[in-house]
Amino acid sequence: MGGKPLLRLESPDRFSWRHWDGEFVFFDELSGETRLIHGWAGAVLEVIAERQPIDIERIGIELAAEADLPLDDNLRERIREAVDTLRGFVLIGDAAE
Repeated sequence: MGGKPLLRLESPDRFSWRHWDGEFVFFDELSGETRLIHGWAGAVLEVIAERQPIDIERIGIELAAEADLPLDDNLRERIREAVDTLRGFVLIGDAAE
């Protein structure tokens, strides 16, 4: 298709997760590891989980609207950092087109 890369949850059945007051806790059923994610990473993960597959620009649009913030370079950078963090934890990956 050649469009923007789409993101999705990586093996959603493998994880149990809950969130409270902007902090997300994930339990990996396979490894037995528990992870705490907060800030933009938690918000990005929640948008991906609810709207997958979704591209990074759409994530920014939705989060900016939800937080009543401008979608500027600063917010885009925070979202890219959050995506990198989530990829590092293998919580998200690329969706097949």
